[in-house]
Amino acid sequence: MDDLPTFGTEIVCCLLIETTTAVEKIDAILAVNGVDLATVAPFALSTSLGVSGQFQSPVFIEAVRKIEAAARSAQIPLGAGRRTPRPRSTPSLHGDAGSSEVSTSSS
Repeated sequence: MDDLPTFGTEIVCCLLIETTTAVEKIDAILAVNGVDLATVAPFALSTSLGVSGQFQSPVFIEAVRKIEAAARSAQIPLGAGRRTPRPRSTPSLHGDAGSSEVSTSSS
């Protein structure tokens, strides 16, 4: 923490939203001073919700919509990670809801 004044403008705080508890407390989580970005971890979140890998499940969609609404309210950009490119027929996790979208992937 001693280096925070020196590096504070160069550090980005990105939260990974991956549990039902995070969804339940999302407003409070995104209200924490210093949060720059939140990212939805779709597979981890769907697993925590009991619908592992079922990204079209109403339970999963409802959770993502709650996260989107909280991010919009807090004016926090929202991203989603995925390991492979999204097929054209698969909708964005949240880009259609008017949120900022930052996508990440790994090869």
